[in-house]
Amino acid sequence: LKYQGEYVERQVKGVLKAVGLVDEEPEVEDEHLQRIIEKHETAFHTYNLRPYDGVVDVFKAKTRLYFVEDREFLGWKKYALQGVRIHAVPGDHALMLLPPNDKVFAQVLQ
Repeated sequence: LKYQGEYVERQVKGVLKAVGLVDEEPEVEDEHLQRIIEKHETAFHTYNLRPYDGVVDVFKAKTRLYFVEDREFLGWKKYALQGVRIHAVPGDHALMLLPPNDKVFAQVLQ
């Protein structure tokens, strides 16, 4: 819920800023993160995902934070024309690359 709440808060702030209702600038330490989030949102909304003629490797967090319609392949099956390889890693989506999960993730990746 915390993760989803933070996402919604960022979206609402972005809309309010876009329509001129909020003019507050992000704190200096958050400025870089805010630019990354904006780039991610732009890519998410504009990129046209097409099928790939190969195998897709998916690193799947063992702990789910939110509802996913396709629990087995996480939506990748229709894009991976030669199949999907699932690699389960500890943690949730936000923490699977951070300590202590990073070491297990690195082993699975290798």
